[in-house]
Amino acid sequence: MRYTTLVRSRTTMLLVALVVAVALIPAIAAAYSPGDRFIDDDGNPHEAAIEALADEGITKGCNPPYNNRYCPADKLTRGEAASLLDRALGLPNTSKDFFTDDNNSIHEDSINRMAAAGITEGCGDGRFCAWQSLTRGEAASLFDRALNLPNTSTDYFDDDDSSIHEGAINRIARAGITNGCDPDDSSLFCPTKELRRDEVASLIARAFDLDLTPIPPPPPPSTVIWRGDVETGDVSQWRSVSVSGKADVQVVTSPVRNGRYALRLNNWDVDGSHNAGVRMNLQGPFGADPENLPNDGYYSAWYYIPFVFEGHSNIFQFKQSDITKWEDGEPVEHVRRM
Repeated sequence: MRYTTLVRSRTTMLLVALVVAVALIPAIAAAYSPGDRFIDDDGNPHEAAIEALADEGITKGCNPPYNNRYCPADKLTRGEAASLLDRALGLPNTSKDFFTDDNNSIHEDSINRMAAAGITEGCGDGRFCAWQSLTRGEAASLFDRALNLPNTSTDYFDDDDSSIHEGAINRIARAGITNGCDPDDSSLFCPTKELRRDEVASLIARAFDLDLTPIPPPPPPSTVIWRGDVETGDVSQWRSVSVSGKADVQVVTSPVRNGRYALRLNNWDVDGSHNAGVRMNLQGPFGADPENLPNDGYYSAWYYIPFVFEGHSNIFQFKQSDITKWEDGEPVEHVRRM
């Protein structure tokens, strides 16, 4: 780190501290605490299942080579589904090329193994449609064939009567793989709805009986004591945020020095040709204490990464406290720290 500065303008002197920590983004092999593998699934109801898939090597994330994101809200593609089920099942290799439209897909080998095992029949006309989103009904049929589930006479849902996947839907429901699509209405499966990446994690975890490690609850939030703190869960209180280089900033819940949130600066430049930095400016008014925080002042935070270390990112956050120095029972100095 070349330099870290915080500036308070005009006449009032403040003692300012910038807490900087460095966290490793998984690059090769690392030990993870529950919930720490991906930075974008915190608080997601499927987080434990997502972490279980990663622990088993079934998912690698969604942003190679860093793979510190899972993209839980993204729609699952047919190609991604093939790779996930291929890894979960440990399917044998095949030399046969089953489809004509997947030659440029990173999922081609998995697609062919799924076809050789009789789990997928493609999307018609000799194609697989690897980049097309997978519907919940289609996913039911894949799981049904992959696990060779027994038949059932029970009709579990009301909205799949006209679906060609109804039999498979009922079989995966009987097996405890799905609970439907609406926590408030157990009669719905939503067979035509596109399946999300977080949802498939729970389906796979149930289908293959993966051990789910409980995700620790987040620490209690700190009190928002000034307008620029990220304890709001975002950076909206800052008047301006600018990022240089191939970088982005995120408010994250881990790692955090104290409180619930920290601000992370990610540098995505792998070859070292660009530096990265973030400047955040907060201009008045500052809130309820105009004497200590006059409206014509500003806070400015500038953090700079002069060298690129692959797989690293930097985290900084601001916390404030009031300290009064006492002598002989009398307050002699009052310092506001940020």
